[in-house]
Amino acid sequence: MEKVILWLRDEVKAFEYRSALSPKSAEILIQKGVQVVVEKSMVRIFDDQLYADVGCQLVEAGSWKTQAPKEAYILGLKELEEQSTPLKHKHIYFAHAYKNQTGSDKLLQRFKRGGGELLDLEYLVSEKGKRVAAFGYWAGFVGAAVGLEILLKQFLSQDLKKYQLTSYKTKEHFLEHLKGLLKQVEAKKIPVSSIKTLVIGADGRCGTGATDLLKSVNLQPSLWGQKETKGRGLFTEILEHDLLLNCVFIKSRIPPFLNEDFLNQQSSGYKLKVISDVSCDPTGPYNPLPLYSKESTFQKPIHFLPYTNANLYLTAVDHLPSVLPKESSSDFSSQLLGPLASFLAGEDKGGVFARASKRFKEKTC
Repeated sequence: MEKVILWLRDEVKAFEYRSALSPKSAEILIQKGVQVVVEKSMVRIFDDQLYADVGCQLVEAGSWKTQAPKEAYILGLKELEEQSTPLKHKHIYFAHAYKNQTGSDKLLQRFKRGGGELLDLEYLVSEKGKRVAAFGYWAGFVGAAVGLEILLKQFLSQDLKKYQLTSYKTKEHFLEHLKGLLKQVEAKKIPVSSIKTLVIGADGRCGTGATDLLKSVNLQPSLWGQKETKGRGLFTEILEHDLLLNCVFIKSRIPPFLNEDFLNQQSSGYKLKVISDVSCDPTGPYNPLPLYSKESTFQKPIHFLPYTNANLYLTAVDHLPSVLPKESSSDFSSQLLGPLASFLAGEDKGGVFARASKRFKEKTC
């Protein structure tokens, strides 16, 4: 009987340092009889040698396109290169293709033409619909940290036009950086207690991460859930905060939290200075913050939004956990390991991958 092949591809998205599979998880899969092939990477947080040391076969980056057997499962995190080539393999990654996002139709057609299949990581869910593996906590944690960093630099009158994101070895390194900025702000006679922050979607993984970050630097955020937002929109209450963190997961259309007309109508100005849109779905039809049309990036993380009586800074990076790649990757890989091992063994306990397969077939029928 031939071994099942799991092929970890190199990431092509700029500044994507994370991995869906840690060397530790790879070793466990190998012990269970899976053949793990790992593409070499110049940017992955885990060194290639760490995979080789536990028995993985190392191959060249991008070689899955021509060298991977058709029956291999291709594992990644973020999107593939934008090409027209038919896709013949079963791919496991975050495709962002089921909510009418830009380019989603073309991607699904590539799978359809090639006879391949998308097992989207976002749709690996339990019987109750809960994600079995997610970066949500770290997205919220980093989204809050980045939003706060931008806000503090504003208070310090620092030039943000050349501001870029960087990755940190540990969350402690990032926290020390933020605490240093807070001390500088306090030295300017701006008390930390006067900084008002708001987390929308506070009950979820993402919101929990954002809340934990803010509390770790002694900020006490306002926390909103469905109770505060259901059936409403265009919230003047949001404008009473310095920093807004959008951490909601939306499955259907809702009234926007803010929009351009609403902001331009605020003749007396407002407190809001920075928006960190952690949910980051600018091209989706359910975006509750229709203030921008594309994601920001590590190199240019800020959208400068000039409105009447205020200048808003908005950041919306769709791979925030790459700021803390080691911790976020290790956490995600450990969450994914159980369901993935079960699936590769031909069991798929709980039908996690079967549900993802069903979703793909519904979208491509």
